[in-house]
Amino acid sequence: KEWEQRQNEWEKRHNIQLEKSHKEWEQRQHEWEKSHKEWEKRSNKEDEQIQKLRRSMRELRRLGVTIGFDPEEFFYDSFCQHPVLGNISFDAASRHVKGQKTEFDIVLYNAHTIGIVEVKNRLRPNRLTEFIAKLPKFRHEFPQFENFKIVAAVAAYSFDKESDKLAQKKGVYVYSRYGHKLRPIHNDDFIPKKY
Repeated sequence: KEWEQRQNEWEKRHNIQLEKSHKEWEQRQHEWEKSHKEWEKRSNKEDEQIQKLRRSMRELRRLGVTIGFDPEEFFYDSFCQHPVLGNISFDAASRHVKGQKTEFDIVLYNAHTIGIVEVKNRLRPNRLTEFIAKLPKFRHEFPQFENFKIVAAVAAYSFDKESDKLAQKKGVYVYSRYGHKLRPIHNDDFIPKKY
């Protein structure tokens, strides 16, 4: 009898413990489901925000291409109509001249001289420095022009003051847009550098 009594007590304790564990498990399950629903709700909201962000980024990229393309169109057309850098006249103009490793926005040609024009919507000093560093690569990319003189120009709708000064200091012609015309903005005492 004593053994049966202990057995009954043990079963009772065990059942109470099982019941308690089961309730705790159900409570955890309920909390997990609630947490999961909240997570799904947040996740769906984040997915919507990501989709909105992607649409905005696509629109900005499209707009950026349009903004970047417009200056290239304007300056290329202008140099085709009036292929001159300073007092150097050219016979032809090409656009998006690609070598193996570099691309040049506009290249002007005559029998002895190449004019390389970098086009920007707004020219900043770091972009000018990158362009100047790229100039010596032209001869490597296009060995048929190895013996030609190379002069450089930048053309942009707007400039940082430092960019304008740096360009002239480095012997790079500076052009901007004035209405529907191309306008040189380098100083009268400007001396172009042969690259």
